[in-house]
Amino acid sequence: MSRTLVCESDQFIAYPEAPNSRANRVLFNANEAVQGEGQSHRIRIPHNRLTYIDTTQSWLTFEATTTFKGVGLHLADIRMTPLGAESFIQNIRVFVNNRLINEFNDYSKICAMLQASNVGVGNNFGNSLTAGSGSDASFENEGQELDPEPALADTTVYPITRQYSFPLIGLMGCGNPKMLPVGELTSDIEIQITWGNSWDAFYQNTTASSTVKIDSINSVFSSVGYSAHVITVGESVNTEIQKRSRDEDGIMSWSGQLWSLDARNILTIAQMKSGTHVNNILSGFRYKSLKNISCSGFNSDNTNPPYVVGTTNDTRSVPPTNQYGFWGAHNQVRYNIAGRHYPQTYLAADSELAAKTNETFGNHFNGTTNNTFCSKGFHYNQRISGVCMSDRVENINVNMTAPQSLCIVPLEDSEIVGNAGIDTTAVQVVAQHEVDSTGTGNTLFPFDSKKDLLMCYCANYDVLYSINKDGIMSVSY
Repeated sequence: MSRTLVCESDQFIAYPEAPNSRANRVLFNANEAVQGEGQSHRIRIPHNRLTYIDTTQSWLTFEATTTFKGVGLHLADIRMTPLGAESFIQNIRVFVNNRLINEFNDYSKICAMLQASNVGVGNNFGNSLTAGSGSDASFENEGQELDPEPALADTTVYPITRQYSFPLIGLMGCGNPKMLPVGELTSDIEIQITWGNSWDAFYQNTTASSTVKIDSINSVFSSVGYSAHVITVGESVNTEIQKRSRDEDGIMSWSGQLWSLDARNILTIAQMKSGTHVNNILSGFRYKSLKNISCSGFNSDNTNPPYVVGTTNDTRSVPPTNQYGFWGAHNQVRYNIAGRHYPQTYLAADSELAAKTNETFGNHFNGTTNNTFCSKGFHYNQRISGVCMSDRVENINVNMTAPQSLCIVPLEDSEIVGNAGIDTTAVQVVAQHEVDSTGTGNTLFPFDSKKDLLMCYCANYDVLYSINKDGIMSVSY
């Protein structure tokens, strides 16, 4: 009788060496030198043979020179929005072979939803360095103060220049988990960035008056580029990669995920004041694998400067990426997809909305919740005129600088093979909410808004990228 003293699973087996490759950090500069608001920068990434880009370790970088004009600027407490420099961007498009592969309209609102729901409070400290977001002075989500702040001599005109660097979403960023095989393409990649309004990126955190007020904010953008982590492999290694990754038709494909703000509806002042039942048909939600839906409310006013006078006569400028709750205290959020409800019953409390959002990102343990929600910034509130979050004495009746009322409902279902998302290409997606009355006598949810609310719905869905044997890229979803 024999006995094996060493289990095979415990034995060290040497595997073949990793393929030879070389990593470099390469900055691809934009074609245009300086552009202003409403204009675009185009970044071309050449399709050099034998090269791959690790987009998860690559980022957009640019310099913004912003000029503030007004009166009493040294007393205005000018701050960047809590979202940070993503607020500068109106939309991003990615073209390959002159084909539109990615398009992100309302890029800043998409990023605001992602940051609020999937970035921990502590991580915002680091964001204050890369994107000017969050706060490095306190846990109050008021955004970062100008550094340096205007001095007494800068009361009417104050320019400031800052450099920003942060990752993108989609094919050229965190939505692409695989190495991007640019060497397999037959044309360059073009990233087109259209700049938005500077009022989207900064706000005044003091009451506006005839002696303390920002009249205009204008920015110009320069030194724009894409800092890429480029991997170069040898000819034999690349041949082996092709053998392993292409199918019998010579097509190389891989999966990723995208986010699109594809549905918007207006919730009127009258509806908020009287209360209503909302059934919004999300007509743009046509995807083969819809993974989750985010919903939140944003200020619908695009006036510049966006000063708003509410019933409390507060006149602060309102960051457009503030996320306001519009759902009621009981029947808050539910989706009807092809006659089936997600979740089966309404999410009936703020705690359930936050818990469901945490579930989306897999935070099922007690140690942490990876978001920047708080009780004062999350609850039902249409105080569009009020923008201060903390309960400081000078901000009586105004308790929200950067409200972050947001709910994400995951749709990946264990009944579906592989926990894939839901196919909504041929069915209706309907958002259902109860909006409580905020009329006279309602002390729990006081009505304090003279602006309509823009209800926004953001889809997160699976995509399939492919490159055929002729080097043409396509995307399907």
